[in-house]
Amino acid sequence: MFKEIGEGVLILSGSPTTLIVPYDNGYWVVDPGYPRGRAKDIAKIGKIEGILLTHFHSDHVNAAVDLKAKKFAPLIETGPILSSKMRLSMSYGASSTNKLLPLVAEDVHVDVAFNPPLKLGPGQVIPLPGHTFGQVGYVTDSGIFYAADAFFGDKLLKTVKIPFYLDYVEALKTLYWIRERVREFERLVPSHGPIVEGRRAEKLLDLNIEVMEELPKKVLEVLSSKPLSAEGITAKIVGSNDPTSVVLSSVTVKSVLSMLFDKGEVKPIVEDGLLWKLA
Repeated sequence: MFKEIGEGVLILSGSPTTLIVPYDNGYWVVDPGYPRGRAKDIAKIGKIEGILLTHFHSDHVNAAVDLKAKKFAPLIETGPILSSKMRLSMSYGASSTNKLLPLVAEDVHVDVAFNPPLKLGPGQVIPLPGHTFGQVGYVTDSGIFYAADAFFGDKLLKTVKIPFYLDYVEALKTLYWIRERVREFERLVPSHGPIVEGRRAEKLLDLNIEVMEELPKKVLEVLSSKPLSAEGITAKIVGSNDPTSVVLSSVTVKSVLSMLFDKGEVKPIVEDGLLWKLA
């Protein structure tokens, strides 16, 4: 069930992966994960000294509801962690029911809200904005880097085609920041993807950067034919007619459109809804 990845540091596999780090007479848990019942497995390790929630998404926080330990989260993330309704709104851009979101959203109590960077338990919390505005990662004293959703595995990238980022510009900056320092870490643990190190980590980060840098080009290419909504652009790029996939991926596309609008490359028009066209 638990797998050791170095110097007593454990992971509990899943989507996302949970990081478990020994500390004093117990453990620190990073992103307990989903579903809520996962807490029963985590509790088997013994005493939990503290829980770090890297960002507000339900697949990272739901199991924390049933774990009896102090919970820590970035200040900017605490609102949607505490309020599942706010979480749904931030994921979809409007209030939504769980019928559209494939995950059940739970309200999760936060004991301590903080601003990174800071030392927390057996490691250092560092800011990794982009996927959400206040996402953080965790670097253990032994050099294992839990990167949350700052980057993704190659299989997931191939499946979704447009990874979820609330802030495209900040996400790309974060990717470059990790890429420049990748050899400083013993191992890198993305929430959704393989544990990587050395050259393999470099290649995976390069792939993530490539996917992100190609996205604005794809948006402009799609708009070269005719004006489209953000969701219409998204459907063309991902090649999917699944409403949930289109709505989620369109969040990233909307952030890209904002960047392109600021650069004067696209502009919005109102024509049977809000459409975008080349400037």
